[in-house]
Amino acid sequence: MKATRNWKLKDWLEAGAYAVAILGALAGALVFLGNARSSAIDKNRSTLVRAWTNEGDVLSKETKFIDLVLEDHDGDVIGTIASPRLDEPLDVHADVGWFSTRLTITQLRGRAVAPVATVQVKITGNDNRLSWQALDFQVPDYLPRATTLWPHPLAAQR
Repeated sequence: MKATRNWKLKDWLEAGAYAVAILGALAGALVFLGNARSSAIDKNRSTLVRAWTNEGDVLSKETKFIDLVLEDHDGDVIGTIASPRLDEPLDVHADVGWFSTRLTITQLRGRAVAPVATVQVKITGNDNRLSWQALDFQVPDYLPRATTLWPHPLAAQR
C-alpha cells in the first residue's frame, strides 16, 4: 500500500467520508428494495385472494377445467381446487412471492396429507389473469399442465 503511505489526515478523512457515503447509499438501497418487495408481495396476496377459473373461454382448447378459490386466513393464503374430474376438492397452500406464487396442492388420504402437485402462478394482464404452470414432471390427469385462469364470473354471487 505505497499509495496510502504518504497520506495526510485530510486524505484519510476524505476517504472515510467517501466510504460512509457509499455505505449509506447501499443501506438506503437495501431499505428501499425491502419495502418495495414487501409492498409487492402484499399487493400480490390481495390480488390472488378470490375465485379463479379456466372454464368458459370459447376459443380455448383446454379440457381440464378447474375452479381455484383462494382465501386469506390470518396472513396465510389457502384454498381449494374443484374440478368436474374430482370427487372432492383438493387443498391448496400458496407461498406468495415477489414475482410469482408457488401453489402446493395436497389431498387428504386417510389420516395423511399427500402431495399432489406443485404449481407456479403469475399474475398477468390487468391483474385479472393467472398464468398457471405445473412445476412437477408428472401432473395428475385432472390438473392442467399449463393454462390461464381468470376471475370466476359467479364468485360475486356466492
